[in-house]
Amino acid sequence: TTAADPIVLDDLKVYFNLGDLKADEFRDFLCILYPPYVPYLYVLYFQLNMARSRFGKTIFKDPNRWKNVLTVASYYEFSDIRKFAVSKIKSKSPSGLFKLQVGREFGVRSLLLAGYEYFINRTSSMTAEEMKDLELEDIANIISMRETHRFLANTPNTVDPADILSHFKELFDDFAC
Repeated sequence: TTAADPIVLDDLKVYFNLGDLKADEFRDFLCILYPPYVPYLYVLYFQLNMARSRFGKTIFKDPNRWKNVLTVASYYEFSDIRKFAVSKIKSKSPSGLFKLQVGREFGVRSLLLAGYEYFINRTSSMTAEEMKDLELEDIANIISMRETHRFLANTPNTVDPADILSHFKELFDDFAC
């Protein structure tokens, strides 16, 4: 949003500027703080399946929506909500690429490590599409680690996350969480 294009809450007739944030990012963030109304028939279902969190029910299955929450929580420095969003991205995203990208973008060590672990330990090589979406440094680190550890004795061995951390200590020291 910009000053020329503010977010408008029609029913309240309030105009405000979110800076660099997008309306859908802010909407998803507000859904965590103020979960939407749940009809009576679904109350029992949601009570059985809700997150054990002070932020209310887990309503997003899409990791991109959790990235939106992480964006706003990082922007306004809501550390608890940021940690909550990181944990949801780790659990809801099957994509190592997504975790690596989000970890790099937001400086989240645990997501970056999960992304590295995914690429280093999987049996197939990175595709050209995945390489286009990664930074050159990440591609070089992943390939280096795969060659060094996984195929040391011509047999693929899985690499422990602690080995990844120690091998790229300087890289991971720059990241939080």
